[in-house]
This record gives sequence, structure tokens and C-alpha cells, in this order.
Amino acid sequence: MSDIVRAADLLAAGRAEAGLSQLDTAVCYGVEERTYRRWERGQNEVRFMDLHALVTQVFDLDFAELYKTVEGKACHK
Repeated sequence: MSDIVRAADLLAAGRAEAGLSQLDTAVCYGVEERTYRRWERGQNEVRFMDLHALVTQVFDLDFAELYKTVEGKACHK
């Protein structure tokens, strides 16, 4: 059981909630698709300011609420 919330998990959950593809997300945020894909897979570290901006501006979600949702899923694995 893991209670750690990874940035990659927040990105994947937020993108799914927003109904966007990885390409749409990358274009909206102004990064290459492969960069975003690597962030979401946890292959590259994403800076907190980028994570927060993606969640709040691109996905149009409340960061704290998304965190709580993902944290709850991580605790129940």
C-alpha cells in the first residue's frame, strides 16, 4: 500500500478528468508532446509550478481537490 501521491498520478488523473489527450494538453501548455508524456509517465521530473499550472489552468481543476482524490485512490491500492 502506498500513500505517496506522485506528480505523474496527478497529471494523469487531472487530464482524464478534463477529457484531454496528451497532445491536447501539451499544445495547450506549450510543451512538446513527448515532454508532457514523460512527465505523466514519471520518466522526467515536472517542476511544481508546471504541475500546478497544468492542473489549475489547463485542466481547470482545484489543485487541493485533485490531490485529495488521487491520495484517496493511492491509499486504497
